[in-house]
Amino acid sequence: MMNEFLETQERMFSAVAAARRGGASATSPAAQAPETMGPRTACGPLIDQVTHHGPHHLTAVRRFEPARDRVLLDHTLGRAVSRADPRHAPLTIVPFSFSMEAAAEVAGTLMGDGWRVVALSAVRGYRWLALDHGALDLNMEAAPLPDDGSGKQRVQVRLFETHTFESAGKALAFEAVVHLAGGFPAPPRVQPAPDDAGRPARWSAEKFYDYCSFHGPSLRSIRLVRGTGPRGMELELRVPDDRALFADPPRRAMHLPASLLDSAGQIIGYWLVEEGHEYFGAFPFSVTSYRQYAPAPPADAALVCRAWLRRAGTDLVADLDYIDSRGRLFARFDSVRSRYFDYGERFFFALFYGTDLSEVVTERDALVCVRVPALPEPLMRDGGGIWERALAHQVLNARERRDWYGRSAEGGERRRRLYAIVAAKELLRHWGRRRYGLDLATVDVEIVGEAQAPLAARSPQLEARGPIPPVKVIGAGAGCAAGLVPAGHALGLHFEAETSGSGGARAKAARRAAEAAVRAARARVDAASPDDVVIQPVAGEAGGFRASVSGVSVPVHVHYTEDGVLAACAVACDD
Repeated sequence: MMNEFLETQERMFSAVAAARRGGASATSPAAQAPETMGPRTACGPLIDQVTHHGPHHLTAVRRFEPARDRVLLDHTLGRAVSRADPRHAPLTIVPFSFSMEAAAEVAGTLMGDGWRVVALSAVRGYRWLALDHGALDLNMEAAPLPDDGSGKQRVQVRLFETHTFESAGKALAFEAVVHLAGGFPAPPRVQPAPDDAGRPARWSAEKFYDYCSFHGPSLRSIRLVRGTGPRGMELELRVPDDRALFADPPRRAMHLPASLLDSAGQIIGYWLVEEGHEYFGAFPFSVTSYRQYAPAPPADAALVCRAWLRRAGTDLVADLDYIDSRGRLFARFDSVRSRYFDYGERFFFALFYGTDLSEVVTERDALVCVRVPALPEPLMRDGGGIWERALAHQVLNARERRDWYGRSAEGGERRRRLYAIVAAKELLRHWGRRRYGLDLATVDVEIVGEAQAPLAARSPQLEARGPIPPVKVIGAGAGCAAGLVPAGHALGLHFEAETSGSGGARAKAARRAAEAAVRAARARVDAASPDDVVIQPVAGEAGGFRASVSGVSVPVHVHYTEDGVLAACAVACDD
């Protein structure tokens, strides 16, 4: 479907260019330019090289890397939590407003000097621009559109991601129509603040950024909420300093105040927090129009933003006015559309705070066991698996990530591997905390081997204290469990599916799970597993069974989940 879509877009793009050649105004720069033009200097810091420049078409390239684009370090899905490796970083995302800026630069480079970017329309992002492998390459294309009599020049721009995380192909990531004119238009009258935005904010801007947002200092423009309500907000902003965006000062200024415009998505998130939403993400993916009426204000300039917000199904829609210190309209967004993601509490804290995704099932009788609960399937599936990839960057080290990306995403292999590793790592993290008082990050434990066999682990912090026991993982994907026992014991784990909700059915499932766990442990001690396994519930102990195996008493711990019963036990053995 994506290939068909791209082919259709290519035909449309070629047709636009052909129409422009046939219908260009006699006075327009495109009409006067020769068919073959020499190299042109890139018109902004988000273009590395202009690879082709003709009167009706321009192509350029840009590589994004955190070492040069410092702003990327302030826009990550997760937080750096490693105690051992300062180079570890969460998944980095190019901000939507910087895609807008890249489009503006490409259009400005095509048109040349004397033109100002005054608006963007039909802005749409098709995929997350994520640096899965530490860098991201964009191919950018621009072609002028036919004269519409407005006195402005319109340029269709498309950004393509090359060498994506899935393949070495080219994928359409972003497009917009960029409007250019000889100067900025006169601003319309400023609209009054939303009628119901008079309630004081519950969250200060500092607390919002610290606890509810993933934006770093170079993108933080909100200073104060003047008032909020069910349909809007009024806020005070400060323009971030663009010198913090890049490692080296750019030769050309940006066309748009991209770091300031990133506040549109932040304001949507802030409003949701004030309206009582928790454990969510909201990310812009389309804009009907953005219009600018003056040059970008300098760093630290004060502005007021008035935002009108509403729900539209699973999306959020915002209209925003940016007002300068003289009370004049500086810029206006019409219909910024953001996708709403419901993380759930456990996933939210695991991703953004580095807490455990798993839950401890038991840690008694020489046995430690954890289980990764089932995560929302739409969350893991949507957006090209962006949240699964973000989780991988949060918990896997560089070697583990290379192995993970090398596995097939088809059939769920990659997902099963990720959740098995999460279960194993967090089990050892909990074990190290309980046994040695170590405060390990999940990423600081490396897992070796396949889930079908006991997994080995590497961790300098744990190895300095003693041998690391092997970990057994059962289950596939979310819902898998991991357990370990010390030397001299065999581990038994078994999950029995049961979704009827009947008390009697769950009790029978628990008994079956307990018996299967005991037999699995005994099979590791003696391949000729005995038949005389007797299971009895322990009086007064919820979720407890005791098995009698050839006269030997074995405690079995049972954990009830929404979709079944997990049983775990440890059986003593000679070795």
